[in-house]
Amino acid sequence: MIVVLGGGYLLVSKPNPKNDSAEIATTQGNYATVGDATESGKSLKCTYARAGAGYNASATYYFLDGKIRIELMAQNTTSFMILTDSALHTWNDLTEKPRVTTLNLSGSGATSEAVVTSLMRTPLSEFTCQETNVDASLFTPPAQ
Repeated sequence: MIVVLGGGYLLVSKPNPKNDSAEIATTQGNYATVGDATESGKSLKCTYARAGAGYNASATYYFLDGKIRIELMAQNTTSFMILTDSALHTWNDLTEKPRVTTLNLSGSGATSEAVVTSLMRTPLSEFTCQETNVDASLFTPPAQ
């Protein structure tokens, strides 16, 4: 789970000596962080892609009613994450039948708070976000 979060952060982050993400978010209609997009209350789809010599990666974030779905694609593997008010679900497409890992967020605890805080701080300044009708079924993890 932490690996997925870290991978998402590495995918979208790059050194930036000047903190101008708020300006980018305002002028391009994007959002500086995942937390900003979540707090907007809008139904959003945000996309990002990066390619290089022998490397191809992309990410898609969906936002609806305070819930977040993340799809990270790199090196022929897709990792998925769904964050709701009460749980964080993660899985990938490496197995025929998904093995979903769930972290209960309904209680307080250092791990739960750290995971949510880390996710909310993930930068979205390089993403293209658009308002769209996000299907609520995207926020249901697969059956195990």
